[in-house]
Amino acid sequence: MHNKLNNYAISGNHSFYDTLLKLKDGSTMLSKQTVVTEWKDGKIFREYYCHT
Repeated sequence: MHNKLNNYAISGNHSFYDTLLKLKDGSTMLSKQTVVTEWKDGKIFREYYCHT
């Protein structure tokens, strides 16, 4: 699996990033993923994944 970080942003206790995942098992499949992370006391409090 290859992972490519495309965009990211940090604001207060929230961070956002999107990646392009490339999976190989003889064929190739691309999956775009966006992740929203909420931080509390320096730890991940809540995380959302959106896949297309």
